[in-house]
Amino acid sequence: MSNKMRAALVATLIAIGAAPSAHAIEIGELKQLIQQAKTDPDVAAMIDTYLAGLIEGMTVMNVVSNPTDRSYCPPPTLTLTKENARAFILNSPAVMANTADKFPASLVLLNELRRAFPCKP
Repeated sequence: MSNKMRAALVATLIAIGAAPSAHAIEIGELKQLIQQAKTDPDVAAMIDTYLAGLIEGMTVMNVVSNPTDRSYCPPPTLTLTKENARAFILNSPAVMANTADKFPASLVLLNELRRAFPCKP
């Protein structure tokens, strides 16, 4: 990545971070970033940071929820990692069918966690 591109990426990330409402990365954007990350470690690090934020948000949301209102109920032995979060997102039927490119990656992850780990009524 050229210095000019790196500077633009950093400026974009700062602008997104400073915005009143954060920009949700859509599946189409995430797929493009994953392709770029294959040759650019800075983009790979940005994806890792984004996934870590998603994981933290999903985990906190679930932990602070009333047990009867939890969004998903993973087994106690499951640790949500960047690798399995990425797999949940990219292996989603909607993503595999290329029908989710405009969906926020966070929504796809939540949906897949709900499908994989439904809570018992």
